[in-house]
Amino acid sequence: MSHDDAHGFGERIVAFLRDALTARVPERDRPLGHAIRSEMATAVGDIREESEWEAWKTSLLSPIVAAFSDVPERWDDVVDLLAIYIFRRGVSTHQTVESKQPSAVHMSQRTVGHELIKPLLLELLQSTPGHRVRFFEKTASWNVLHALAALLPELDLGDIELLKLIQNIVAIPAHNIGRGELIQAVSSWITNHPETGQRIVDASFGREEWIDGLTPSALLILIEGVCRADASRLPWRDGVIQRLMQEPDERLWGIVVRLAYSAWPTPTPIRVRFDAVVEAVRRLRTGPIDDGLLAVAQGAREHPSEAIATAAALLDLVGLPSQWPSAVTQRRATLIANIAEQVASGACLHAQGGGCSLPELTPLLPALLSIDLSGAQQALDGLFDTLVPHHSDLVKTLVAAWLAAHRHTVVKESFPFEEIFPCLAHQLGKEGITRWLLEFLVAPHGKIRGAAAYLLGLLGEKRIPPGALDGLSAAQVDAMAHELTGGCNEPDILAFLLVEMVLARSDRLDTIHDLLMTDVAEDYPGACRRALEALFASEPHDCSVRERLRSVGDRLDKEDAVYQHARSAPEVVALRPARQAWDAVQNRIFQEAERHTRSSGRFVLQQLVETMSIVRGEGTAPAMPGAEPTMFRSYSRGFVLPRRQALDPLSFLGRRVEHRQKAALLLAGQDDT
Repeated sequence: MSHDDAHGFGERIVAFLRDALTARVPERDRPLGHAIRSEMATAVGDIREESEWEAWKTSLLSPIVAAFSDVPERWDDVVDLLAIYIFRRGVSTHQTVESKQPSAVHMSQRTVGHELIKPLLLELLQSTPGHRVRFFEKTASWNVLHALAALLPELDLGDIELLKLIQNIVAIPAHNIGRGELIQAVSSWITNHPETGQRIVDASFGREEWIDGLTPSALLILIEGVCRADASRLPWRDGVIQRLMQEPDERLWGIVVRLAYSAWPTPTPIRVRFDAVVEAVRRLRTGPIDDGLLAVAQGAREHPSEAIATAAALLDLVGLPSQWPSAVTQRRATLIANIAEQVASGACLHAQGGGCSLPELTPLLPALLSIDLSGAQQALDGLFDTLVPHHSDLVKTLVAAWLAAHRHTVVKESFPFEEIFPCLAHQLGKEGITRWLLEFLVAPHGKIRGAAAYLLGLLGEKRIPPGALDGLSAAQVDAMAHELTGGCNEPDILAFLLVEMVLARSDRLDTIHDLLMTDVAEDYPGACRRALEALFASEPHDCSVRERLRSVGDRLDKEDAVYQHARSAPEVVALRPARQAWDAVQNRIFQEAERHTRSSGRFVLQQLVETMSIVRGEGTAPAMPGAEPTMFRSYSRGFVLPRRQALDPLSFLGRRVEHRQKAALLLAGQDDT
């Protein structure tokens, strides 16, 4: 293939870019880009010599460079468009050129083919060096950041160019996956050219005019890069730290702590770095302790034991989480959780022979347990997800302790286990979660048991996993049954689990039969009947169990007969038309209120309408505490309270408390023995 053909492809690409730069229209650009890529793949298929390929590349790129070298503000778009539509991986090398259809991957996630993207960007940057500053001020796409990080070692940057590049990098949102790679490349470049970085930092402290908008993050990148060069830069670093400590901007004090860890020559021992972090926090009177925790997290994966010891030393400076200001508690606890997760990741990553030796996390536990419900999903879930394959018992203990500390919030907000710890729940599965919560029901701490009973109701699992009760004593099984009865708010879950417990442990038939007869059948007759029907319809079980539980069904039948007889009483029948008329009035008010919300807002009867759940159809079983299926014609309040709660709320609540107290006494006696 001749160089003229390559030049022709370059001209076609220029025409494609001019249209795409005017307006990005994927429906138009995708087939055009694919056509150019396919023809290029066919054209270069016979090239075998490296020199011929290099000459072909030069001829291809020269029209593009000539067309756009004078518009540096469009270089970012030019490279990004080519990376998306034409110069993708698979067309990047002359010996393995492929003509694949464009994939369905999002533009921001496409991979750059460096064989063409990197030379193009390098040619643009070297064609007119005076335009680099304008390009560095604007570049932001991942494709360009990725390519720029790869070619940065080949560039000879001036002071202003480096300054503008760093200022732009720190302003790029953290979710841009090319940002971190380019920051590392810039830091390495500064390490290889420390004089340039040192001049910018000194000019910043000298308030020179050409230094404008140097943020603390940018200053940190510069100082770290300079100090990694060699030990001769340490006196200069100490002088910079003294200047930073004299600055009125407290954000710069945090840089002092971060520099105490990172601003060292490369082979500096980790113990020296961590000790410097603690000393810097002490000198600044514990103000930037959060920056110290961030610094510790950087080395926690490779040096877990030292990281935990350093984090504990930092926490000793500020006391227990209960003594922290409320505004910083969650942020600081989240940083501690990040350190613990890095420690766990490092320990599991370097595990030998399948074993994962984890350092003692006790110094971090008060902070970890102070993380509230809103932060558990982000801060604790990742830690537990990392630990559970190797340290399941430890994670179980931590989850139980966290539930004890936050039981009130968990119950108040009605968060199921899967939403509090989604990644951990995915690993455990519903059966694993059920096993854990059943174990928590016999924990020594009452708050753990209460949270477990409530979460079992929200979990919705009606079966007890095989063998889950085998290792429990008789007192523990009885305590579990009482705790469920006193703490589970979902009638069906309560009834089914109690029946399952009888099947798994027939030796506890008397206790569970009494609970079904005196509490579940009394408060939740519908749920109790469904659980018994499922039992009788299943495969045969112990005859004594079936016959004993049949007495519960007999009681339900008798109560239903009494209820039907009461409904047919003359006094009730006489009032039925009035009740139906009242239901019709309530339904009309509801319908008018709904019409009001969709219209002018002037309905005069709005104040008469209660705010409640309304469901229409033949029946409903809403997910509310104490819910029972409700049959209705035109109007329903949505749920029926337990019978005793409807008649005497105080007696109902007192009975639930009695069950929880009974569970506590049974477990206390178990501990004594």
